[in-house]
Amino acid sequence: MPLSIFDRLPPPSSHINEDIFHHDTTKPSSDLLLSNILLNIECILQTRCFFMAPPPLLTELNVSLITYGIEDFSDFSIHSEHDLTKACSSLEKALTSFEPRLKNIRVTLKNKQLATFSVNAELRLDMNQNDNTFLELILVYSDTHYTTRHAQFNKMRS
Repeated sequence: MPLSIFDRLPPPSSHINEDIFHHDTTKPSSDLLLSNILLNIECILQTRCFFMAPPPLLTELNVSLITYGIEDFSDFSIHSEHDLTKACSSLEKALTSFEPRLKNIRVTLKNKQLATFSVNAELRLDMNQNDNTFLELILVYSDTHYTTRHAQFNKMRS
């Protein structure tokens, strides 16, 4: 299973909280995996990317740290369908680019008045797995940042 940016960092020094780094990923429990994915999503959501889109030929920049995070939505209006559609698209692009353990990510508007988004995605499991595991997540905007709410994995047999 691919690892997030935080899982690939070198071990932290002793004065930093080690809980957010380097969990045992050989056989992660679903709770540990969910909390680790949510931590990475929260980091993506709290980081603003101010970099202009790179030229089309420089495709590697689309998944580099220079484009990490989401665009600043402070000038968006919840009364504008265009802005809300753009926000969904931006969230989807950021999660697709920087959370490698998820695939087929879909972000939709759940509540226009509260700027709440719903995220549905499939968990990337080993190729020999017969279970499809889906992540359902609600993103809530408050105090100029997003937080994750009501996250859960659901399994469906093929």
